[in-house]
Amino acid sequence: MDQRAGTAAPGGRRFAEVSFRGATLRQPSSFDRARFAGSATFREAVFLGGLSMEHVTFEGYAGFRRTRFADMALFRWTEFGAEAWFEGARFEGAANFGRAVFHGRARFEGATLARRPLVDQARASASVTHVWPPDVTVGRRDDDWLVLTDA
Repeated sequence: MDQRAGTAAPGGRRFAEVSFRGATLRQPSSFDRARFAGSATFREAVFLGGLSMEHVTFEGYAGFRRTRFADMALFRWTEFGAEAWFEGARFEGAANFGRAVFHGRARFEGATLARRPLVDQARASASVTHVWPPDVTVGRRDDDWLVLTDA
């Protein structure tokens, strides 16, 4: 794990740039209310005990390529300010993106999900191209935003 310039912030942790690439987290992991000011990579990480990233803000790139979520993965109310890549990720438990906001491209190409993802009322920028998991219904909210709903 490589964390640069991380400082505590009220309501959660603050990270400038962080890499958990290849890390194995055996216990339930909570990043609730954290703020990632720079890029954050969890590429090829393994979350064995579940992951909670509720009310998290990613100001930069959020990378979860080939990440394994062996238990639940909660991204409710999470704001992705730039690209969010979940390519090749494995969701073996529940995946919940309810009310998440995607300002940049969201990519789920090659991701496998054991259950239908929960995405109710998540929003995504209509100005970029996204690749969503199967069973996600995407509609237009207005000229600027798409809205996702559970199928």
